[in-house]
Amino acid sequence: MRSIAGRFAEAGLRVGADLGAESLGVKRARARALGIPVVASLGPREAFSKTVTLSWPDDRKETLYIEAALARLSAFCAVPAPPGRSRAPAA
Repeated sequence: MRSIAGRFAEAGLRVGADLGAESLGVKRARARALGIPVVASLGPREAFSKTVTLSWPDDRKETLYIEAALARLSAFCAVPAPPGRSRAPAA
Protein backbone atom coordinates (compact mmCIF):
# COMPACT_ATOMS: atom_id res chain seq x y z
CA MET A 1 0.00 0.00 0.00
CA ARG A 2 2.84 2.39 0.75
CA SER A 3 4.28 1.85 -2.73
CA ILE A 4 0.96 3.02 -4.20
CA ALA A 5 1.19 6.21 -2.10
CA GLY A 6 4.71 6.66 -3.47
CA ARG A 7 3.45 6.37 -7.05
CA PHE A 8 0.79 8.98 -6.39
CA ALA A 9 3.40 11.32 -4.84
CA GLU A 10 5.75 10.80 -7.80
CA ALA A 11 2.88 11.90 -10.06
CA GLY A 12 2.85 15.23 -8.21
CA LEU A 13 -0.15 14.54 -5.98
CA ARG A 14 -0.13 15.35 -2.27
CA VAL A 15 -0.41 12.09 -0.38
CA GLY A 16 -1.01 11.09 3.20
CA ALA A 17 -1.42 7.49 4.28
CA ASP A 18 -3.72 6.71 7.21
CA LEU A 19 -2.96 3.16 8.25
CA GLY A 20 -4.86 3.38 11.54
CA ALA A 21 -7.50 0.93 12.71
CA GLU A 22 -10.48 3.31 12.40
CA SER A 23 -13.25 2.55 9.92
CA LEU A 24 -13.02 3.94 6.41
CA GLY A 25 -16.04 6.16 7.14
CA VAL A 26 -14.23 7.78 10.08
CA LYS A 27 -11.14 8.30 7.93
CA ARG A 28 -13.18 9.89 5.13
CA ALA A 29 -14.94 12.20 7.60
CA ARG A 30 -11.58 13.26 9.05
CA ALA A 31 -10.23 13.97 5.55
CA ARG A 32 -13.29 16.11 4.71
CA ALA A 33 -12.88 18.04 7.97
CA LEU A 34 -9.27 18.75 6.95
CA GLY A 35 -10.39 20.03 3.53
CA ILE A 36 -9.12 17.04 1.58
CA PRO A 37 -11.44 16.78 -1.43
CA VAL A 38 -10.65 13.27 -2.69
CA VAL A 39 -9.83 10.18 -0.66
CA ALA A 40 -8.18 7.21 -2.33
CA SER A 41 -8.69 3.99 -0.41
CA LEU A 42 -6.86 0.75 -0.86
CA GLY A 43 -7.78 -2.40 1.03
CA PRO A 44 -7.12 -6.09 0.46
CA ARG A 45 -9.71 -6.32 -2.35
CA GLU A 46 -8.18 -3.37 -4.22
CA ALA A 47 -4.63 -4.60 -3.63
CA PHE A 48 -5.53 -7.98 -5.13
CA SER A 49 -7.12 -6.40 -8.21
CA LYS A 50 -4.53 -3.57 -8.49
CA THR A 51 -7.24 -0.93 -8.17
CA VAL A 52 -7.96 2.00 -5.89
CA THR A 53 -11.33 3.41 -4.83
CA LEU A 54 -11.70 7.19 -5.10
CA SER A 55 -14.25 8.99 -2.91
CA TRP A 56 -15.15 12.34 -4.48
CA PRO A 57 -16.48 15.52 -2.79
CA ASP A 58 -20.03 14.73 -4.01
CA ASP A 59 -19.86 11.35 -2.15
CA ARG A 60 -19.55 9.47 -5.44
CA LYS A 61 -17.18 6.51 -5.32
CA GLU A 62 -15.41 4.86 -8.22
CA THR A 63 -12.96 2.00 -8.37
CA LEU A 64 -10.28 2.32 -11.02
CA TYR A 65 -7.06 0.63 -11.97
CA ILE A 66 -4.16 2.47 -10.39
CA GLU A 67 -2.94 4.11 -13.63
CA ALA A 68 -6.47 5.31 -14.45
CA ALA A 69 -6.86 6.69 -10.92
CA LEU A 70 -3.56 8.58 -11.28
CA ALA A 71 -4.75 10.08 -14.57
CA ARG A 72 -8.16 11.02 -13.13
CA LEU A 73 -6.66 12.64 -10.03
CA SER A 74 -4.02 14.48 -12.05
CA ALA A 75 -6.75 15.91 -14.30
CA PHE A 76 -8.87 16.85 -11.26
CA CYS A 77 -5.94 18.68 -9.66
CA ALA A 78 -4.68 20.41 -12.82
CA VAL A 79 -4.69 24.18 -12.89
CA PRO A 80 -7.24 25.32 -15.48
CA ALA A 81 -6.01 27.20 -18.54
CA PRO A 82 -6.67 30.95 -18.59
CA PRO A 83 -9.87 31.94 -20.45
CA GLY A 84 -9.40 31.81 -24.21
CA ARG A 85 -6.27 29.66 -24.02
CA SER A 86 -5.95 25.97 -24.66
CA ARG A 87 -4.13 23.62 -22.29
CA ALA A 88 -2.76 21.76 -25.31
CA PRO A 89 0.92 22.43 -26.01
CA ALA A 90 1.77 24.48 -29.08
CA ALA A 91 2.83 22.42 -32.10
